[in-house]
Amino acid sequence: MKSYYPDTARKIQEKVEEECDLQDYEGSRLYDEYPDRFMLYHLGRKIVDEVKSEADMEAMSDGLLGDLVEVLLFHEISRRRCRRRRCRGDFYR
Repeated sequence: MKSYYPDTARKIQEKVEEECDLQDYEGSRLYDEYPDRFMLYHLGRKIVDEVKSEADMEAMSDGLLGDLVEVLLFHEISRRRCRRRRCRGDFYR
């Protein structure tokens, strides 16, 4: 499905994946039972600052770009958390 993303969203998704790869280690705060909202906000702002410098992103408003980064970041974290817990029917145990 990522191949269907627009170019802008694809570039942001790549940055999100790079940042999540850096944060993906045993005991990471990404895998806390209740992730820290402040940490997630700053992680998103860090990605926005990295992406904002590109020419394509300068046309986007800060609010829209920030929202898009947060949605992609939270989805990526959720996907990684689910993969780590092996969300394949564990709800009924």
